[in-house]
Amino acid sequence: MRIARFLLLVVRPADNRLYPANATERVVISRLIVVALLFFPLVTAGKAQTEPTPRSALRVERAAGGPVRVRWSQRTDGIAFLSVKGKRSIPILDGEKLRPVERARSFLDRHGRDLGLPLAAETVVRETQDTDEVGMDHVRMQQVHRGIPARFGELTVHLRGAGVVALHAVTFNDLDNIETTPRIPASTALDVARTIIQQEYGVTAMPRTQPHLEFFNPGILEYTAAATRLSWLVELRAAGLRARVWVDAESGEVLFHFNALPHGLERRIYDLRDTPEALPGTPVRFEGEPPTGDTDIDNVYDFTADTYEYYLREHGRDSYDDRGGVMTATVGYCDNDCGCPCLNAFWDNNQTSFGRGVTSDDVVGHEWTHGVTEYSSGLIYHKASGALNESYSDIFGETIDLTNTGGYDDPAVRWKFGETELFPAGLRNMKDPRMAIQRGPGKMSDRFFWCAETDNGGVHRNSGIGNHAYVLMVDGGTFNGFTIEGIGLNKAARVQYRALTRYLTSSSGFPDNYDALNQACADLADTTDITSQDCIEVRKALDAVEMYAEWPCRCGDGVVTEGEACDDGNKINGDGCENDCTLTLTPTPTATVAEATPTQTAAGTPTPTNEGTCIGDCDSSGTVTIDEIIRGINIALGTASLDLCEAFDRNADALVTIDEILAGVEASLSGCPADPLNATFASTAPNTGKAE
Repeated sequence: MRIARFLLLVVRPADNRLYPANATERVVISRLIVVALLFFPLVTAGKAQTEPTPRSALRVERAAGGPVRVRWSQRTDGIAFLSVKGKRSIPILDGEKLRPVERARSFLDRHGRDLGLPLAAETVVRETQDTDEVGMDHVRMQQVHRGIPARFGELTVHLRGAGVVALHAVTFNDLDNIETTPRIPASTALDVARTIIQQEYGVTAMPRTQPHLEFFNPGILEYTAAATRLSWLVELRAAGLRARVWVDAESGEVLFHFNALPHGLERRIYDLRDTPEALPGTPVRFEGEPPTGDTDIDNVYDFTADTYEYYLREHGRDSYDDRGGVMTATVGYCDNDCGCPCLNAFWDNNQTSFGRGVTSDDVVGHEWTHGVTEYSSGLIYHKASGALNESYSDIFGETIDLTNTGGYDDPAVRWKFGETELFPAGLRNMKDPRMAIQRGPGKMSDRFFWCAETDNGGVHRNSGIGNHAYVLMVDGGTFNGFTIEGIGLNKAARVQYRALTRYLTSSSGFPDNYDALNQACADLADTTDITSQDCIEVRKALDAVEMYAEWPCRCGDGVVTEGEACDDGNKINGDGCENDCTLTLTPTPTATVAEATPTQTAAGTPTPTNEGTCIGDCDSSGTVTIDEIIRGINIALGTASLDLCEAFDRNADALVTIDEILAGVEASLSGCPADPLNATFASTAPNTGKAE
């Protein structure tokens, strides 16, 4: 595209003939051209006007009256995160008269199509949280299509007053193309699910349940491109098992399955000292009753109280479900799978259970936090979301350990999770995840990042990413080229809790957690004792562990073909390949209207990969600068390569005219050819930076 002044023609009313525009007419036409470029997105051939693109997001930015940060999802091609910079918000018409749910729905109806989101009629409200401590409301919604829910299709609208300040989403735009009448009946799906679970876990006694239809996209959890399918969800339960199986409703293929029971320690040592029995067992100590003298019983009783009191005192949460739920726990648990005694602990959606001797304060707090997670974000127990699930349990389990009066609190075991007589050095080391029994990565590119399918895709080991970031937030330190000043345990824990309960959704991964923690801190900044500088340290801690990167594992297909020495990356140990998987860091894409994912400089200071773009007065200075105008033109042209190659004040009068802007843009679009006018008219006078 070239902007050429000699092509500006006008029709004279006297004879309706075309004439070259005079100076006054050129100014008027030039102003109209600039306004059109800045405020009306160009229509791209072959693309619907409502397709989510950085350009369509500009309408949202204009509504906000300033910069909006947008991150687009590599998994769905839709929006993953949006936040309004500063104290602005995206206003809702008559928002002050509406309830939070109505405001959220109004936002979707007004801006949903611009952002690739469903309209309000295509969602159901899952949860509306009361106005929180910083004056914000949060509405969590589920995507539905023709009455069928979309698994992982979730969005949360975050509101302050009459406007929207942030949004987290995983939604699908291919549901219209899916047939909603299943070809196989529910009974067949149930038989398929029971067969696969029997094969995988050796379980035969499973009560029959009623499957129900869901849309399911297997690529969401595997970080690959995949089509959304109509599926039957089958849930099966047995001792030590809560299996979820998605069966393709057209072909009968098993799309995905996993055991939803989180296990705290992942150890199996067989002993028949205790006899397995059905949960919850024989009552031994209820509320208000005196100590029994049994260490495990009294530990769980006391540390459950510590957990309850911590969440109530620090976060205003009433029990794991925030509804005062009865906290039922079993000690001395064992079964044929885990062994007796069972060196493990778990949460099963109803209660916590602990094997003999596995009852330290951080383990008890860890397991109850699985309940907090299930009743808030619902992080699914697989790969990245499962690693975050485990990490949040480690984070709050250790925080409870560091703030209560019981347990083993020697400074030498600070940040060591699960330190007991059985495991004096702990199972996981949050400060250095590589130095532990369950060795894990300290950053996303760490060679200890777990890519194999075991451990539900490395949920325990890869929890080291979030754990290490938390330690850096709390205590500070130097790592991976970044130097972080710690903000303390209390502040860091409040940021983590807000991210977990307000921003994350069931399929959230590491980049989602990066956004959630930064936004949670921004919400709390300057409304509590948390400061903007604290949030800078939070971001540096996240950058140090490379939390912004997508799932890094790049693995082979498991087949050694002719000509291959071996199939590197097939996740099969002992096949002669040097590595099971290779690690490749891929920062998540950020729209041009957003601040880009930070990259690291040699000095360790995060710098954005681009400056971000917006329309108009981006820095709220009250003045629209030349750079801000050119930034807007870049968006309208669909390019970020319009580098200025000459001064705009060509006649050195200390004013920049529209003609001078157009001349500079034309020269830049033409690749900055040698132009003797540049030498003659390039300004040496101070540039006001204003468009007159």
